[in-house]
Amino acid sequence: MATVQNPDWLTSNEMVIWLADTNFPYTTVDQMLKYIRFKWPNAFESVVLLGDDMPQSYAHWWCHCRVNYRKTKEALPKYINEPTERISNYLMWLDMLAIDISILKDEIHHEGVPRLYGNEILFNKGDPTKRHSRRDTVKFIVDKGKQVFEERGFYKGLQWWENQCKVVNSL
Repeated sequence: MATVQNPDWLTSNEMVIWLADTNFPYTTVDQMLKYIRFKWPNAFESVVLLGDDMPQSYAHWWCHCRVNYRKTKEALPKYINEPTERISNYLMWLDMLAIDISILKDEIHHEGVPRLYGNEILFNKGDPTKRHSRRDTVKFIVDKGKQVFEERGFYKGLQWWENQCKVVNSL
């Protein structure tokens, strides 16, 4: 697996090769990735490292750069999901929930422990009609972490994440 450190999207070979293909999609990242997976599957084998950011597949990096460049003229990838530093927060929240679930058998929201209310994690009690169970909160946090890795095409990271979440998912 090749590693590419701080590549320049504007001068990448794919600007010529991929964009010369008249069938290359111009709409969404997902459509571009599906096409790349079919035509140039080795693009997923290379890993891009940008500063302190989470590793990402070359194909994901390139497509997200392209979409962002078309919107902002900035040749950097922009992702929908939370920034990568959130993964450490997610792990801490899952640990707090694991302790809460293991020790306390009630579904009361204990202050300071993360709980899902609607689509938002709160640490203080919120509207009881929007409060989800602790297990729903765990699932929400695990899914958010999964989305961070998947959006970047960082599949080894996704495997690590799923391994980290095994214990709390089993409670």
